[in-house]
Amino acid sequence: MMAPSRLWAAFGLSLLFTGGPFGIRAADAQSVCNGGSSCTVVVSLQLARPYVASLVLSQSVTSLPTLTSSDFATGFRDQAGPQLRVKANAPYRVTIQAAVSTWQYSGTAAPPSKPSSDLLWSGSASGPWTSSASSATLWPLAATSAAATAGVTIPLFYRTLWNWTTSPPGAYTIPVNLTLTSP
Repeated sequence: MMAPSRLWAAFGLSLLFTGGPFGIRAADAQSVCNGGSSCTVVVSLQLARPYVASLVLSQSVTSLPTLTSSDFATGFRDQAGPQLRVKANAPYRVTIQAAVSTWQYSGTAAPPSKPSSDLLWSGSASGPWTSSASSATLWPLAATSAAATAGVTIPLFYRTLWNWTTSPPGAYTIPVNLTLTSP
């Protein structure tokens, strides 16, 4: 018969290796280290990586200079809009659309019901110009999404349409939605 200390040692080893009802499981040994001059404990770190993105505008309001007779003669006025600064840890795109179907008007004339399609936008000062009446991709111009970025600057330009007979004097405002999404 074995001595009691050897019996307990043999019984303990048996439970350790067989994973019996009192055996040590990996989850139970997360912070236990029994060893001579050195031992290692393995731990795991888990993290669900969320989509993280940032859209910052250089300005929230774009004001047109006072319109001139040449603006009415050409039928439009171009103006640089805000610069958009995007950061995203996954593919992304930026869309643009007027938030309402008609411009908000305040003045002495009857409201002209100026349609949102009278606001055009472009990623370049020379066009091409796209109506803001429906949602369209502002960036990237030629793909469904852009690659993740630590920071990219996107230019925005506006073209507003004006007509001698349907654009009475007054103040015109239209809110525009710029949306950053991960496709």
